[in-house]
Amino acid sequence: IATDLTGHIVRMNPAAESLTGWPFCDARNRHLREVLALRDKLTNEPVDDLVTRVVREGKVEGPSSHRLSVSNGGEERSIADTVAPIRDSTGRITGCVVVLRDTTEICKMESRLVFAERMASVGTLAAGVAHEINNPLAYVLANVDFAMVELQSALAGSRANKLEEIVEALQEARHGADRVRRIVRDLKTFSRAEADKREIVDVGPIIESSINMAWNEIRHRARLVKELSSVAPVDADPSRLGQVILNLLVNAAQAIPLGRADLNEIRVATRSDALGRVVIEVSDSGCGIPQHVLSRIFDPFFTTKPIGEGTGLGLAICQGIVGGLGGEITVDTAEGKGTTFRIALPAARQNVIPSAVSEPAAKLSRCTTRLLVLDDEVMIGKAMRRALGGSFEVTVLDCPKTALARIIGGERFDVIVCDLMMPVMTGMEFHAALSSFDPDLARRTIFATGGAFTAAAQAFLEREGILRADKPINIKMLRASISSLLGETDVVLAPVGVGH
Repeated sequence: IATDLTGHIVRMNPAAESLTGWPFCDARNRHLREVLALRDKLTNEPVDDLVTRVVREGKVEGPSSHRLSVSNGGEERSIADTVAPIRDSTGRITGCVVVLRDTTEICKMESRLVFAERMASVGTLAAGVAHEINNPLAYVLANVDFAMVELQSALAGSRANKLEEIVEALQEARHGADRVRRIVRDLKTFSRAEADKREIVDVGPIIESSINMAWNEIRHRARLVKELSSVAPVDADPSRLGQVILNLLVNAAQAIPLGRADLNEIRVATRSDALGRVVIEVSDSGCGIPQHVLSRIFDPFFTTKPIGEGTGLGLAICQGIVGGLGGEITVDTAEGKGTTFRIALPAARQNVIPSAVSEPAAKLSRCTTRLLVLDDEVMIGKAMRRALGGSFEVTVLDCPKTALARIIGGERFDVIVCDLMMPVMTGMEFHAALSSFDPDLARRTIFATGGAFTAAAQAFLEREGILRADKPINIKMLRASISSLLGETDVVLAPVGVGH
């Protein structure tokens, strides 16, 4: 695209017409900003006038790969743009030429590569994660089996003095189930495949999740020391930042031989630096990085690990992710003494993170609130009835069509807890049908989900006003949230969920 000194278009080639969605006959004499609406890829802010600075300074600008072009048809494309001055035979600047390169497919490929590397990291840890899940599951099942046998005996009156031990066994089972819930939560965090979604986050929980994922690699090699100081939140995608920390933790562990964990150390620390940035450090007492390869560790496909143990992409992707957040990643190392990787990220502009919803004592009138639990898994329905029956009048159904028929037929419910993914009618379809008949009740519906496995389900959960509860459901929080929906407490139920 060629412009005059004021930035108005004087020429376009067919490729520019195709990319911008503007035919030259319509774009001619329009300002470049009108035809080429560019936004910064990091901040989503409109890009400054490309022409004015080039005309003023007489220098080439670019190429830049951090801008997004929104074409005349509304389609978004990733663009690498370069702007250069046009000079006449005397050297006087008469206008500018803007050269655009469509990098959309390259960016998509990079995103797929980042996700593939994350999955490779998770795959490396799969055996350890399976081990971590099976351990708590073993004592959950053993304690539940014990409790069932003892309760049957106690109810028969022959061993009533065993009730205290039964309660203790069930408490242990609950603790084990909670461990499984946390492990699955961490797996879901790292296995998200959706596009980069940045938000204001506290780095502490992300570090803890990363440690949980890497724990089986760490514990056989070194003691873990955490020095997590209070730091400002950052603007980041939690799964991608977690991927960086997980990669550094696994690298630290693999730099230390197996055995003698008491003699080695992996240290994770957070602090603020002199620039106000949030600093995350991962240090190990391992073998260190040889000086002759230190300059290459961030190069794609470079690895010192044996074939089959590393792709050579981990640190390159870490550097890309951290750089994309406006930060930097550096390394200090000494052969035979250990290595420290240091991530520095700008603090988020919003420095307050909403705290989790507390669990107040809900003001509930016993059995005056009618609750409909809708789930095709019969056992889940039974468990919900047991857990909530003391506070609500609970009706359990396993068919959304039956539920709709009863509601249309005049049966009243105050709140609905509905499974998101069901075979006959999905939770999304149920919500659409209910909204057309009783929009108020649709707004008082909480969707229980073990994971949104389709793009449509994910988009539905992200809609404004849609309430969700992640499985396994936190019953205390669900009870308080139902009370909030009915205006009986001051709790504000956030659309992001109940069961975290």
